[in-house]
Amino acid sequence: MAKYFDNQVLKFFLVFTLIFISDESTLFVTNSNTSFVFFKYFFYIIITAVMLFYDLIMNKQQNVRIVYFSIFIVFISFASMIANQDFTLGNVFRLFFFLYALCFISRLSIEDFIYYFDQIMFPVALISIILFSCSFLFDDIFYFFPKIKNTLGLTYHTIGIYNVPAVFMGRNFGFCSEPGRYQALLLIGLLFQTSSFLKMKNYKVVVYIIALLTTLSTTGYTGLLLFIPLICIKKINYDFRKIFFLIIPFVCFVILYYYTDLFSLEGRVFEKFTRVNYHDGDSTVSRLASVFCNVKIALEHPVFGVGIQKIAEIFPIYSLEMFGASTKSNTNTILYLFASFGFLYGMMFNFFFLFFSRILFPRRMEALLAASILVIVCCGELFIYSGWLYVLMYYGAESFFVEKNCVYIRNK
Repeated sequence: MAKYFDNQVLKFFLVFTLIFISDESTLFVTNSNTSFVFFKYFFYIIITAVMLFYDLIMNKQQNVRIVYFSIFIVFISFASMIANQDFTLGNVFRLFFFLYALCFISRLSIEDFIYYFDQIMFPVALISIILFSCSFLFDDIFYFFPKIKNTLGLTYHTIGIYNVPAVFMGRNFGFCSEPGRYQALLLIGLLFQTSSFLKMKNYKVVVYIIALLTTLSTTGYTGLLLFIPLICIKKINYDFRKIFFLIIPFVCFVILYYYTDLFSLEGRVFEKFTRVNYHDGDSTVSRLASVFCNVKIALEHPVFGVGIQKIAEIFPIYSLEMFGASTKSNTNTILYLFASFGFLYGMMFNFFFLFFSRILFPRRMEALLAASILVIVCCGELFIYSGWLYVLMYYGAESFFVEKNCVYIRNK
């Protein structure tokens, strides 16, 4: 019993830290107190070393194909580093994520990972809705919470699992540094909740959707639009009476659409797509540049890319040339991988990352919609230092390499 308990605690710990000690958390990514940022690096290096040491001591068996794949993709990444003379700390830390993710998936089955992710993210989403609602009713309540200041000088009030800017912005940040990062975890939680691994609970779906709506994230809303047909397709073979419980958030959507300008072309969510005059740091030009500039850079440097150091230097220049406004915000993870590390790396990483959707949904149409949502998730922020990106990619690779011999337990 003790061994079983310890095993469950370890699994919970790994998923919990993957979510909270991450590039998503305000505490560990944009904190002006760099001790927290360095702690994040230190933590992942230590936890990876411990897991690897244990595997070596216990002579734990790894899937040979996954090991070969790991060696190959790390070799490509290292070759890009050498070709571009790019040995920054961030690049070295990124290589640790491959080893970390390999050790991670050897300890948690896909069923365990999805189960614990949902067990953690659902209460986080619910708490964020409650506290976000309180922020409208009791403005001063958050002033009693501890304060942290980010690298831009903005002050946040935080209780760890939820934070709010001192200057209230009317958006749900959750525990994340930006609503755009919070929406990514919420959309992944939605995909897990509706996947074939969990018995879908309508109240959880509603909570995830409401939390997503309160982020006012354009990326999140776009992903939600793709989620609607996905849920409708899944419901075809289910009791249609249950659809009633999914109507509530969409009724809210209709009310907000007709009685506010939130979703109009001039509203806070979609106005960035119709804006004509850009300025430095504008979110619209950053999104456009993240597509077209990354494509141009990738086409000009197809073999090894330009590396993460050089792309940070030339991206604003390309942005200025193409859109007349300079931005440092490169927010498209999918295309960033091509531009930074070359086509071979980009194709391999993205293929296995998107193949993860095939694990979640056996039906091709559902899997295609889920893959589209994952693409949308990665179009709003840069996630190359987020551990979950590598974990999902490795689960996808594991499924691809051992698909014929792997049987997943699915809830019908």
